[in-house]
Amino acid sequence: MIEEIKVRNFLSFKGESVFSFRASRDNFAEQSQVVEMPNGVRLLRMAVVYGYNASGKSNLLSVIDFLRSFVLDNDIDIDDGTKVVPFLLDKDCPSEPSEFNIIFWVEQKRYAYHLLIDSVEVKQESLSFYETNRPTTIFDRTSVDGSTVIKFNSSLGISKAQRDLLCGNCIRNMSVFASRKKVNGNFGCFDKAREWFKDSLLSVIKPNTQMFNYAVRQIEDKDGIKDYLLNFAKEADFNISDIILKKQEREIVFSHNVRNERGFETYRLDDASQSTGTKRILGLESAIFDIMANPGIVSVDEIETSLHPLLVEKLLFDFLKIEGVQSQLIITTHNDGLLDLNDKLLRKDSFWFTEKLEDGSTDLYQLIDFKGLNRISSIRDAYRLGVFGATLNNR
Repeated sequence: MIEEIKVRNFLSFKGESVFSFRASRDNFAEQSQVVEMPNGVRLLRMAVVYGYNASGKSNLLSVIDFLRSFVLDNDIDIDDGTKVVPFLLDKDCPSEPSEFNIIFWVEQKRYAYHLLIDSVEVKQESLSFYETNRPTTIFDRTSVDGSTVIKFNSSLGISKAQRDLLCGNCIRNMSVFASRKKVNGNFGCFDKAREWFKDSLLSVIKPNTQMFNYAVRQIEDKDGIKDYLLNFAKEADFNISDIILKKQEREIVFSHNVRNERGFETYRLDDASQSTGTKRILGLESAIFDIMANPGIVSVDEIETSLHPLLVEKLLFDFLKIEGVQSQLIITTHNDGLLDLNDKLLRKDSFWFTEKLEDGSTDLYQLIDFKGLNRISSIRDAYRLGVFGATLNNR
């Protein structure tokens, strides 16, 4: 699970912005939406981000995508640069490094990853874990006169030959994690953290992501998902009675039951005959099914794309109804109807806003930063009136 993300000088984030999954003292839906970690920190399973167009809400998800791709990408050349994009609406920012900090949990252990990077090279990179309140460094990497210097914790059991390979393969614009792929051995906590970026921190789902292809792969590879999707289709009244996988063609055929003047009949239609919304929601539900079985983090940009508002609500309910699962869902949305679900389906501390400031940068803040929320009869109406910012009224 993610505990906290800090970012500075990246895309529309100029100064340091902090995005946190730490829960407030609110005890609403405690059993289903809050997970308590060994150190007593309570983490939320859901975050909903609002903001006007071009305010930076999608850029928040881009932070996650950049960290994941940078950590894992070892197919790069030294002249490729780092692909980091600094804040461009200030003449000083492009010459300054971008900074990322993420605190996350793997198998009940707390990790902290730090990255300081410019367009050419990594300036600093480190990974630590916490056995107590004080961090233990796993590796610390710096740039000295254009050369990479990496120090590893002796407890990892990395031999001198392995250290030399890791350092030799880690070019200036590559993560230490990425160089790990070229070295044999078992590096304990180092590997656990890398596997988290690879297997648990999933790529951001964008409005144009072909989610139905994902659903086909899931049905092909995982037991139980077909029944899960059929049950969802039934509850959503999609008139789908069966999902048939044609393995050789890697295609799906849907059975539809209809009633007409001849009585009940069944027809089979391929996926091309299904609506864009039907295919997208089945793909999203497949992702939810996946992180229920294998804890991870799913991020969805503009979740309402091609979906009826009630389908969005059902998807969120399906994710939250199972207690104790250490998975998280982050969504950006323009569907302000979800704001009226606070204290009904969603917690107040799950809501975030992005607003564009006069200098073009993004201001990121939480609903619970505002006082007197319990005296507001409709959070949705208050948002529309500009009480919380992040709307057209504030531009």
